Amino acid sequence: MATPTVTLRLIKRKTKSVYQLDYSINGQRFRVMVGSNKRDAELVRAKIQSDLILGKHGIPTSSAKSLSLADLIKAFLDKEKKQDQEEFPRPVQQLLHASSDILQ
Repeated sequence: MATPTVTLRLIKRKTKSVYQLDYSINGQRFRVMVGSNKRDAELVRAKIQSDLILGKHGIPTSSAKSLSLADLIKAFLDKEKKQDQEEFPRPVQQLLHASSDILQ
């Protein structure tokens, strides 16, 4: 999952200019007026961007549990075995055995 980026824009008003942050979280768009100082706006943008990267806004990070190919094959075959209530055919048993040897 890609981490959303925080865009900093300069909005020109009649009397003065204001910096605006634009980002979205889970499909909901956020536009935040930060102020007229660019330095302060950059600091707020960096803070929000780091919060998004660390997953503090409810966005899942990319540190998902990884499974080996042997575990995935075994889980799939266990599911199929429960559905069919039959023993695995010989080629499938050989594939399971070979994948566990290779991936260890």
